[in-house]
Amino acid sequence: MNTLEYAPNWKGNLGFSWEMTEALTLDSDLLYVGKRNYFFTSNQMNMVDQLGSYATLSASLSYKMSAQTTLEVYADNITDTKFEEKWGYPAMGFNAGVSIEWEL
Repeated sequence: MNTLEYAPNWKGNLGFSWEMTEALTLDSDLLYVGKRNYFFTSNQMNMVDQLGSYATLSASLSYKMSAQTTLEVYADNITDTKFEEKWGYPAMGFNAGVSIEWEL
């Protein structure tokens, strides 16, 4: 192989953050990963194949409830893009959740 396994030739990340108020912030992230080569052995032969490129969109809305507490609602892979980070292991599709952060 002429490249590192699973290392794309192109990768980009575009982020956006909007502080709507002192307490409310909207963040978003667009990730692009180009085609990646991987190595495998089949019938006693060493071979190289390729995983396709993909793009994912994520967003979160956080609310600072107090000086110590922040509530966040997030969604990852909003477009439910199907891709594999490693051959044979599909990545999770759409994922969303809520978190609370408390600082001392």
